[in-house]
Amino acid sequence: MMIKIKKFFYTCLFSFIFICFSAFADNSNKIDDNDLSAFLNKFYKFDQEFWFGAYLKDQNGNDIKIGYATNKIERSTNEDGDNLLFIKFNWFLNFINYGVDNIIKLNVTEVFQSDPPFNFLNSSSLVESKGFNSVTVSTLDKNKLSYLELENNKIIKLNNDNINYKLNDILVFEVLSNKYNFEVGDTYFVKSLDKNKIKKDKYTILEVNNVTIDGIPQKYYKIETTLLDSDDVEYPTIFYGNKERIISFDIELSEGIFLNFRLEPKDDAADLSYVADLYILQSIQLDNSFNSKESINYLYDYVESQDEWVNKFDFEITGKYDDIFSKDYINQNILNRNGKTFLKLGFNENFTLEKVSKKDFEDAKLYQDEHPTLRKIVTTNIDANSEDTYKIEQLMNYVYENTSRFADYKEVTDPYEILERGGGDCTEISDLFISLSKSIGIPARPIRGYAFGFEDYSFGAHQWAEVAINGNWYPVDPTFNMWGDFSTFHIKVDDFSKSSNSIGSNFKLKLVNSEISNGEIIYFNDDGSKTIE
Repeated sequence: MMIKIKKFFYTCLFSFIFICFSAFADNSNKIDDNDLSAFLNKFYKFDQEFWFGAYLKDQNGNDIKIGYATNKIERSTNEDGDNLLFIKFNWFLNFINYGVDNIIKLNVTEVFQSDPPFNFLNSSSLVESKGFNSVTVSTLDKNKLSYLELENNKIIKLNNDNINYKLNDILVFEVLSNKYNFEVGDTYFVKSLDKNKIKKDKYTILEVNNVTIDGIPQKYYKIETTLLDSDDVEYPTIFYGNKERIISFDIELSEGIFLNFRLEPKDDAADLSYVADLYILQSIQLDNSFNSKESINYLYDYVESQDEWVNKFDFEITGKYDDIFSKDYINQNILNRNGKTFLKLGFNENFTLEKVSKKDFEDAKLYQDEHPTLRKIVTTNIDANSEDTYKIEQLMNYVYENTSRFADYKEVTDPYEILERGGGDCTEISDLFISLSKSIGIPARPIRGYAFGFEDYSFGAHQWAEVAINGNWYPVDPTFNMWGDFSTFHIKVDDFSKSSNSIGSNFKLKLVNSEISNGEIIYFNDDGSKTIE
């Protein structure tokens, strides 16, 4: 399972391009040509280039590198002798998931006159990523704006004969902050082009900080702005700036997940020698302050030496637990003891199986009737006359042997396509299994949660399935070809949306004890020692 980057993220990228050059207040504070000329000659007399590193926070509050952004200011003269100012933005972000690169590249250029009247002349943009490609071109001639957009082979042409857009509207914050002393509570409005219209976004000075760096007094501003998505939902965001430029800003990647961009030296910002895998960042980690990794290794070495297996795990949930786990399920339950919360994994003798509804059977029968080709694939590869339990085991074997696990940012739901390409991530493999099961009339449905991986000793986001056996729902995991009722590796959640959008969690799992198949219980003590009873 993977973080799904919402399309609004791309809108945020474009919006912050113009926020980085800030705002347009009221008419009384409108920038005149003389002030703008003075600012350009002081700060942008020569070409400038600024680099920003892009970071996420993991569950420990550590910075995780995702990519970088650059902002270039270039001055040039065309063949007619006109002085021009080029504002260029380049973004490179890599959202690795399951080891698969998902690179987003964004390049934007805006061209203005660098002498009065500072008119906007044209702009162009190019966005490249898996599943999303966009090219835009805007041209302004005597207040007549022409806008062309090509998005995934779809062409959009728009015009507006009444557009007044100048460099004065872009560099206002920088000019005003050098001329006036902003105070907390001052409110402004960002002005930018939104396709063929002028857009204004409100922003407010939240803090004014006076600091001394290298003996030079400076002011830094914390500013809040509110962006609107395509559904007019407001997204408050924060950026920081001094009198010359923006030095840090946040962009919402997905619900509750923010990318932070900060001004850095070029070598630091462009250093992508390590880019974190989002799958690992999403995982629930073991609390290694209590040697949980070493405890896991010790446990499995001991179990193997005794020719036994692990029956149950008992974890203490440390940190800020947000009640995302199912409190009672066939292989897990949540307990509270002495003010602490514990997660027990392994067969839950006290769990009452959920009955499969009449509607679930009717839906499976309807699916069977509507998918004869899929049914034939199944009946050709399993013994269709066996009892349901054996059918399910054969079906799991078939899926396991004919698919492999890999990630791709093209989400596939069609069972024929999943079979044709030979697998996918855990969501696609379990979706395939569910479709095949229903094609022979056996109700099936997805389960979401986490599964343990020895690669990084964490519980990563995962999807498996439930199937109808003797009128009850039983868990199975076709990705790992196993039944889930005795699993010590799976954690079910009731509402995965509460956790699927987060980068890491605010809690960890501390291994307390484990019961093995011969009845022994191994206790893992806080001092690192172990006790076997």
